[in-house]
Amino acid sequence: MTYRALYREWRPQTFADLVGQEHVRRILTNALAAGRVSHAYLFSGPRGTGKTSTAKILAKALNCVHGPTPEPCNQCPACTRITAGEFLDVLEIDGASNRGIDEIRELREKVQLAPAEGRYKVYIIDEVHMLTTEAFNALLRTLEEPPAHVIFIFATTEAHKIPLTILSRCQRLDFHRVALPAIVERLQEVADREGVAVEERTLFLLAKKAEGSLRDALSMLDQCISLGSDKIDHDQVLALLGAAAGEELQAMVDCLVQGDVTALLQTINGLLDYGRDPRQLIRDLIGYFRNLLLFKVGAGQDELVEATQEEKQVFSRQAAAFTPEQLMAGIELLAATEGEIRWDAQPRVSLEVMAIKLLLELARPEKREQQALQTQEPPLEVIPARPGQEARKAERTPPKKEAGPAKRPPAAGEGDRGAKREPAIKKAAPAREELTLAAIEKRWPEVLEELKERVDIPGLALIQGGKPAELRENCLILAFTHQIHKEKVVERYKEQIEAAMKAIFGRELDLRCVLAQEKKRGEVRDKDLVQEAIEFFGPGLVEERKENPEL
Repeated sequence: MTYRALYREWRPQTFADLVGQEHVRRILTNALAAGRVSHAYLFSGPRGTGKTSTAKILAKALNCVHGPTPEPCNQCPACTRITAGEFLDVLEIDGASNRGIDEIRELREKVQLAPAEGRYKVYIIDEVHMLTTEAFNALLRTLEEPPAHVIFIFATTEAHKIPLTILSRCQRLDFHRVALPAIVERLQEVADREGVAVEERTLFLLAKKAEGSLRDALSMLDQCISLGSDKIDHDQVLALLGAAAGEELQAMVDCLVQGDVTALLQTINGLLDYGRDPRQLIRDLIGYFRNLLLFKVGAGQDELVEATQEEKQVFSRQAAAFTPEQLMAGIELLAATEGEIRWDAQPRVSLEVMAIKLLLELARPEKREQQALQTQEPPLEVIPARPGQEARKAERTPPKKEAGPAKRPPAAGEGDRGAKREPAIKKAAPAREELTLAAIEKRWPEVLEELKERVDIPGLALIQGGKPAELRENCLILAFTHQIHKEKVVERYKEQIEAAMKAIFGRELDLRCVLAQEKKRGEVRDKDLVQEAIEFFGPGLVEERKENPEL
């Protein structure tokens, strides 16, 4: 007997065998028991969730010798022939290769014929969304008023591509992704019956990699069994899938928590040398950061995080070291790198750069403050003045003439006591230079560099969309192209920008955000008013003068 793949060998044969689709099982068995079977069904959902298998089970239940019955017997000639694919009245059609109007016209002619050996003629059309518009139109009339002996079952992974006229004539059943515990339980059952020993963490790894597809999980288990041993080795499975183990991802995040860039880069290079796929490594990190974020916001203990209890304890410990904003920024950085690395000729370099960026983004707040303090210039030294120094300075300085009553001269010794109380600056502060729009434009990159320590990555991207447009006394006007960018900056980042400008320019500046179009319209209106005044009063009586309006 030829070998059959595990996903074919362990395909569900009854509704009770369906995994993770309890709602579908309940609807179909109740319909069969009550005699309320629809003339057309649409099974939609992700790949590998049991759509085609359910269609065959329904065909067996309708044509079983003891049927129609909620559960096929799988013993009668009809059930066994349908399982083997030899039953004349159950036709499986691939919508991708039979998508034209000619094939559908031929189907319409055959539909009118009575069943050859069964109770119903069942047409199972897989990937039905691949049919052309003309083919759907040709099928529409038959689907609206089919013969009593015909049942249509459509299966698709993209139900949104099917015309609404077809959807409205079908009873739609949505298949869900199979939950991770259900996949693990099924894999354990299959491994036990196949006589293969496998660790629980390996089953979890296969289930996570399958992403809700039981068929994919069984295919990967079949591949692992083919390694040639009665026991599946976890390290061999990691090498086979190109994935990173949970311990390796945990070690990488621990390096981020500790700020150890050397250990982080060594871990990444070790994984790549061991054969890990760079894109898969980033995907694993995205999933890991997603779990950390859920724990940080208080949703980690729910079913949203599919992990063992030991892994959840690690997530809880590591999530405490970050803020939600840092974790979200890290996910955005990883997702961007995953998209770029697809066409990168040197993925190792891209991963190293990504790791350094991630480390800087997730640096602890106290470390950031310490680094900022180290980069600042030391404050000017302040020392007390010597006795009599202020008095001698006053003698050298000519007195200013002021209107008003003369002040009382200080009593004896009073000047000395005042001199002791007043400190003197050892280093005089330089005169403040005049600030112009050109100077601001020239040093604006320094302001953006300063903002890297004050705002998150999305905020910095929004701020970069604004350009210095005008300086009115102590107010800088920042012009934006898009309204939404202007509103977000005013709402969230106005104070941070003003603080960054003070740090760069040494003075307080107010910030006003406008749209570039509004500024241009305002300038045009001003020019129009001036022109109208010149035409009315004459060119010699009108003088155009710039003044600073109130903001």
